[in-house]
Amino acid sequence: GYFQSLFTCIERFLGFLEVKNLVLPAADEAESIWTKRFGFSKMTPEQ
Repeated sequence: GYFQSLFTCIERFLGFLEVKNLVLPAADEAESIWTKRFGFSKMTPEQ
């Protein structure tokens, strides 16, 4: 859908800018959506 197209464009743009890490605040209830659906991973405090 439209969201997936937008997400793909944003992902390509961030890749073009050579962004290595993107920090997004997420409610505990939404964490599984970001990790399972979009492939994000939780960062450790050291990162």
